[in-house]
Amino acid sequence: MLRAAAAIDRALAAPRGEDGVAGGEPALAEAATEVAQAQVVAAQAALRAAERLYDVGGASATRREFNFDRHRRDARTLVSHNPIAHKARVVGDCLLNAEPPPLTGFF
Repeated sequence: MLRAAAAIDRALAAPRGEDGVAGGEPALAEAATEVAQAQVVAAQAALRAAERLYDVGGASATRREFNFDRHRRDARTLVSHNPIAHKARVVGDCLLNAEPPPLTGFF
């Protein structure tokens, strides 16, 4: 998260390109890649943590009164709204093949 935040700060501090966008494409590509990496790691950690609730709590963790299932539901919803597999593929392509990430709001 800190690396992603630092990359965003660098992109915002960089001179504006001809299109008026702060940072220009290289700085934006770096920031997009760092943010995507952070999202992949955070999503995986959230899913593992939600699963551990059941490992630690056993059968009593499924009781409705505790509402622990909401943590896994929330993590799954986050992952389904953020295409984590796509982000991981794009980051890998960027790091291994120097292919810049798409600079769209979707990514």
